[in-house]
Amino acid sequence: MAVALHVLVLLLLWTQAMAANTFRFANMFGDHMVLQRAPRSANIWGYVGVTSGGCDQISVVFNGRTATAKLIQDNSTMCRWVVSLPPTSAIGPFNITAISKISGSISLSDVLFGDVYICSGQSNMQFTVSEVFNASEEIAMAANYPHIRLFTASLQSSSTPVLELLQVEQQWSVASPASVGGPDWGYFSATCWFFGRNLYDQLQYPIGLIDTDWGGTRVEAWSSPDALAKCNASLIRICLCLCFSESFISKMEGPDPNTATVLWNAMIYPFLNVTIFGAIWYQGEANAGYTNYNCTFPAMIDDWRAKWYTSSYENTDPMFPFGFVQVSDTNVVLGTRGWTRWGLVERNSLIQVEEPLLN
Repeated sequence: MAVALHVLVLLLLWTQAMAANTFRFANMFGDHMVLQRAPRSANIWGYVGVTSGGCDQISVVFNGRTATAKLIQDNSTMCRWVVSLPPTSAIGPFNITAISKISGSISLSDVLFGDVYICSGQSNMQFTVSEVFNASEEIAMAANYPHIRLFTASLQSSSTPVLELLQVEQQWSVASPASVGGPDWGYFSATCWFFGRNLYDQLQYPIGLIDTDWGGTRVEAWSSPDALAKCNASLIRICLCLCFSESFISKMEGPDPNTATVLWNAMIYPFLNVTIFGAIWYQGEANAGYTNYNCTFPAMIDDWRAKWYTSSYENTDPMFPFGFVQVSDTNVVLGTRGWTRWGLVERNSLIQVEEPLLN
């Protein structure tokens, strides 16, 4: 009996130790990040291990106020905790502390409040500042923008939706020559950076830029099954040979990035709980010649808006701004004018999404 009791006590202590080891913020949160400013409420969440008593109670302390987290038990070993912070107009910086009765406390520091944007898509959204004209000068100027903060997701794909990023390429970082001028095709996205920098020059308050893109991909990979169903698009594997080299394909892990929904699952779905202000997108030649783009692209935009609104506990505007770079005509014979097939596809898609973009 004594031995059994001793084993039970050890098991309880081990369970509590495991819970302590798993008490953390989700991996898209970090020091130096930007959260969405008022009038919206920003969401914070993380994970804690399940103990013999179930999900450990979590409270979050922010700006002198304490909130009790909503608890969601995802499986037999892990609970997810979620808090919507009060709308915050002050810029900061702030500290945010999550407290567990069993596992102690964890904190985020140097958190600013401003506008948060998703930078995603096909083609040259992945093209980095290090590759632009006058790259050295542009990278050096980044030191003048400490209130712009940057985050880059890794290139990952998944056959099923994942709650958390499978890997992070660049943790939240203060804009600097090092964080803006990373490796070619690594970080940071040139389109995303110049967009954010121009916004800051106009608004003069913090801007958070989340870069989650993959060049050479098709819109179907970034779309949920619901969005594809609106266009009768089948969930099929799309040939990679037009977009990627054989050496690149051979090194990939997981589903190829041009399989329908796999980038939605791995690189968009994990961000849906984040309160954002808007998104920008770069169209890609991978969809050239594909006449259904005038359905799939607007359907993806509508679906992103609807799902972000619901998943962020209605803290993201259901008609959040969605801007996009329209790729020019391709395969045009020198000296000719007019719409190529790709141009016509883009023209049709532009006509269909232009009106909601004005809201």
